[in-house]
Amino acid sequence: MRTLRASGAGLGVLILLAALALAAWFLSWSRFAPLPQRSGRLVLPGLHAAVSVRRDARGIPYVRAGSLHDVYEAQGYLEGQARLFQMDVLRRFVGGRLAEIFGKGALGVDIVHRDIGGAALAQAIYDRAAPPERLALDAYAQGVNAAIARGPLPPEFKVLLYRPAPWRPQDSILCGLATVIDLTHAWNQIALRQAIDVALGAQAAQALYPITDPAYDAPLLGRPAPVTAMPPLRAAGSARGGGDALRIALRLPRAAALEASNEWAVGGAQTRAGRALLANDPHLDYTVPMVWYALALRAPGLDAVGVSLPGTPGIILGHNAHIAWGATNGTVSTVTLYRERVGRDARGDPTYLDPQTRRWVPMGARVERIAVRAGRAVVFTRRSTRHGFIVVDGSGTPTPYAAAWVAERDPRSPLEPFLRLDRAATLEEALDILRRYPGPPQNFVLADDRGRVAYHLAGSIPDDGVWGTRAVDGSRVVDAWRGYVPFDALPHVAPSRTAIVFTANNRMYGAGYRYRLTDAFGPPYRAARIRALLHARGLVTVRAMERLQLDDYSAPELELVRDALAAVRRHPRAAGNVRDQRLLERWEGRFDGSSRAATLAFDLRVAAERDFAVAVLGPALGQAWLDDAGALALVPLLRALRERPRGWFADGDGDGLLLRALREAEAAAGAVPPAWGSAGATPLHHPLAKLGMTLFDPGVIPGWGDAYTVKVQTPVYGQSFRAVWEPGAWDRGGMTLPLGESGRPRSPHYRDLLQSWTAGALAPLTLDGPAAAASASSALLLVPAS
Repeated sequence: MRTLRASGAGLGVLILLAALALAAWFLSWSRFAPLPQRSGRLVLPGLHAAVSVRRDARGIPYVRAGSLHDVYEAQGYLEGQARLFQMDVLRRFVGGRLAEIFGKGALGVDIVHRDIGGAALAQAIYDRAAPPERLALDAYAQGVNAAIARGPLPPEFKVLLYRPAPWRPQDSILCGLATVIDLTHAWNQIALRQAIDVALGAQAAQALYPITDPAYDAPLLGRPAPVTAMPPLRAAGSARGGGDALRIALRLPRAAALEASNEWAVGGAQTRAGRALLANDPHLDYTVPMVWYALALRAPGLDAVGVSLPGTPGIILGHNAHIAWGATNGTVSTVTLYRERVGRDARGDPTYLDPQTRRWVPMGARVERIAVRAGRAVVFTRRSTRHGFIVVDGSGTPTPYAAAWVAERDPRSPLEPFLRLDRAATLEEALDILRRYPGPPQNFVLADDRGRVAYHLAGSIPDDGVWGTRAVDGSRVVDAWRGYVPFDALPHVAPSRTAIVFTANNRMYGAGYRYRLTDAFGPPYRAARIRALLHARGLVTVRAMERLQLDDYSAPELELVRDALAAVRRHPRAAGNVRDQRLLERWEGRFDGSSRAATLAFDLRVAAERDFAVAVLGPALGQAWLDDAGALALVPLLRALRERPRGWFADGDGDGLLLRALREAEAAAGAVPPAWGSAGATPLHHPLAKLGMTLFDPGVIPGWGDAYTVKVQTPVYGQSFRAVWEPGAWDRGGMTLPLGESGRPRSPHYRDLLQSWTAGALAPLTLDGPAAAASASSALLLVPAS
């Protein structure tokens, strides 16, 4: 996730500690990095009765306990054994405490998260938690603290010369909030779109933040809704203006919403076996260790297997004895950005114009002290208005924007619904649980052992009427929210044996739907491909679902390549490398590892998007838009090439841009373009690699797929797991993960799954697991203190 990507930035500033760290690293690697106990008998204080832990050949633990308390305490202990450094970084990230360990290079990240108020929010959620959730959080914390006390600690703590603080139940909520922050509609994006709106007009801003690509629109519900044609542009590059809104937007931190996901489910009437099938592959950053921790949990009333988010109790995505579920980000708006009228009083303290009283009133203030390793502590004052917290820029300077977001305004736990979902017996019960899921909004697909599938968008979505398309005038509007969009009004498909449901972060609703929900959904290209293949293959099987998850065809990039080749034919004198163009002419849109044409196609897209952004928006705003838009950037480029709206291309038709981009792609690829397996590879780096400690780096994932193929893989993010479930015949499906269960570099399960992941293999992950198999590699008995 962006969480761990951002936290890694602070490591580069520990120059003063580098010599000590390197010495400690060699010592910890060679002598002082023993592994935790994995078999035999172990006393775990706090348990009510004995708990058995068996691991399969992949090191995935299957936990059997006599109570919910004991199963969650055991989970906390196991995840503390395997992922403690990852968990500690995660809680520090959300709580704004990275600089304590990583120094001043992490200070900017800390200021942003103190501004968001993660620690106060976690405390508010814990205070409001119902007894069952508190039981899980408290028991999990007991287990983590037992892992800290018993040791051995992971080597990263020796390298960085610190010891982790005791784990609190609120720390698990902080870890859960990491996904809320990552998947929340960014207020910075709204501010940037507002600047484009001011510079080029609302229609141009809408074209640059498209709700879909009409040529590929693949709504799950109804027929495609009409999309407004791209408007004429005032003048290419005219957005170099934009006034105050632009200056503020360019100061804000930028990070494209890279994470995406695929999911689909097929009712039993549409499958060869007559049972429902469900597939899910969330797309997140390739972190070391990997984002998820796989395990199975069994206790009275609980029988679930899948993946957890390290630091949090329960199974987040997976299945229980009766139902399976998957999720993709809803990409809908949960934030309203207000542009406040700000000033200062006689003492110089900040004020704002209150829209209700029409008086200048003081901003709320909360002083935060941020400790900085090898430096002076920094005092940060968090400001707020009646609307929400004041957004700060990259240097911590307040802006005139205030953000109202669901998590702060209505602090409810994102973990509690998953704890209940783990125990749901029917689709109806699961959907009722999702009715109270607070967010971040997700597209949930579900399947049961009766052959039925269902879909529902779930989460609290404020009906503010602007949906992130612009900022609201805070000096005139008291509260833009008109409540939340009702759960029953959110897009959904009722349980059915005949349904085929799918989402891939795209616009899921069709014509006639009442609510816009967002300024821009994800591009529809993956969803269009998934829909086409599901409806074209007759009765669906588990193996067909596996093959679909590995599909490496990119229709939009093939369209762009054909546009560029057509431009070459129209302007033969401007043609570049004939050999490269012949490679592209033979390309069929596949990003497989052996393809050299795929490397050229990728470089062509990157160059064309960059040239398009600069031509339309100018260098500074163009780069900011590219950083912010991420995968969305291809949509307006393709639409402009199809529709040829006035003013978007200097030559009117885009041929000049395409020819220039093609020359740039040929130069980037070199005399002989490398195969995509190497050019599109994803290097896997442990966070300590920023200190030159590359021995912890587990390897490389060869290039296969890209951002627009169903099999998503980029240099930064991609499929974080692949799962296919057949409810009622759980051993026929399974789950595969990209790296390994353990976060400890010396563990045999640190990188052992990388080869099977690269090969595209899927391994069973059943409820019984090694408890009923002779292949159990180790067994651990956790017993209460006498």
